[in-house]
Amino acid sequence: WYNAASFALLVYDYCLTFHGEVDEVWRRERKPGMIVYNALSTLSGSLIMVKIRCAHSSYLFYSAYRSRFLHRCNQFAIAEFVQTLVIVLPAETILVYRAHALTNRSIYVSLLLELVMLSQCCIVIYAVYKHDNHNVISLPNYDLEPFHIVCILSTEPALEISYLAVSIFFDVIVFLITVIRTLSLCTVLPRKGLSWTILRDGTLYFCVILSGNIIWMVLAICVRVR
Repeated sequence: WYNAASFALLVYDYCLTFHGEVDEVWRRERKPGMIVYNALSTLSGSLIMVKIRCAHSSYLFYSAYRSRFLHRCNQFAIAEFVQTLVIVLPAETILVYRAHALTNRSIYVSLLLELVMLSQCCIVIYAVYKHDNHNVISLPNYDLEPFHIVCILSTEPALEISYLAVSIFFDVIVFLITVIRTLSLCTVLPRKGLSWTILRDGTLYFCVILSGNIIWMVLAICVRVR
C-alpha cells in the first residue's frame, strides 16, 4: 500500500508539472542541462524495466529448476546492490544539478553531494566484494504459481544500514537546500510559478523517498529476518 500510494502521488505531481516540463525543457534551446535531464530520465525508466524483466526471468527459472532456485538467487545477490545503485545514481545526479543551480553554482554544495554519492559507490563496491554475506531467506515450500515466487535477500546489517544512512543524509541535504533557497528566491525572482513548482516537487520527493528510506532502515534494524 505504501508503494502504491507513493507511486500515485509522484504520478499526480508529474501530471501537474508536465506542461512546465514541455515549456522549460523540450521547447527551449538545447543546452547541457536539458540533455542531462532527458538522458538520465530515460535511463532510470529503462533500468526499472530491465529489473522487472530480470525478476520475471527468475520466476520462469523457478518453474523449471526449483532445486537450483536458491543458488541462482545467491548469485543474483551479487548484482542486487549494483542494480540499486545504477537506478539511484541518475536520480541523484538530477538532484545535484538542481541543487547546484539553486545555490548559485556553489562548488562546495556540489562537492558535498558528490562525496555522498561516492560514499554510496564505495559501500556498494565493498558489498559486492563481500558477496558471501548475502543469503537468500528460506521460505516455506508453498505450491504456488512461479509468478508469486521471489528472491528475498538478506545482506549484512552494517552494510545495509550504512547505505541507508548515507542515502538519508543526501535526501535531507537536498531537501533543505530546495526549501531554503526556493523560499528566498520567491521574493526576489519574477518567475514565482517556477520557484513554487520546484519547492513542491522537492517536498514531494522528500516525503516519498526519505520516508521510504527511513521505513526501510527501521525494518532493517528492528524486524530483520534471521
